[in-house]
Amino acid sequence: MNELEKGSLENPNMAEPRVEVRGTGTALAQEIIVGLFHLTADEPASSGGSDTGPNPYDLLLAALGACTSMTVGMYTRQEKGPLEGIVVRLRHSRIHAEDCVSKALAKARAFLLRRRQPTGGKSPTKM
Repeated sequence: MNELEKGSLENPNMAEPRVEVRGTGTALAQEIIVGLFHLTADEPASSGGSDTGPNPYDLLLAALGACTSMTVGMYTRQEKGPLEGIVVRLRHSRIHAEDCVSKALAKARAFLLRRRQPTGGKSPTKM
């Protein structure tokens, strides 16, 4: 049993996973299930993948960009400000093939990320 599984067993209030990722173990392509939605993550052929979907770094950027765009839109609507559209452009400098060579990344690890909400009537900084 890994640390993530132990954490969910020790905390009965922890919700069931909403995201599941499945791989064959023989290829880089991964099936991603998020509720009712199915996605594919992969690496380009130049990095040993089959290029059937965005790489994990691009998926992470897409998630951050979507969150940023939604937040800007939400605050603009709340303030009744004018808004014709939102464009968020992101890029990263990571290279999967180089990261895989690093001994520090040789072991697979699971990370549980928590988002902290402001309390005490504090509001997030306006964008």
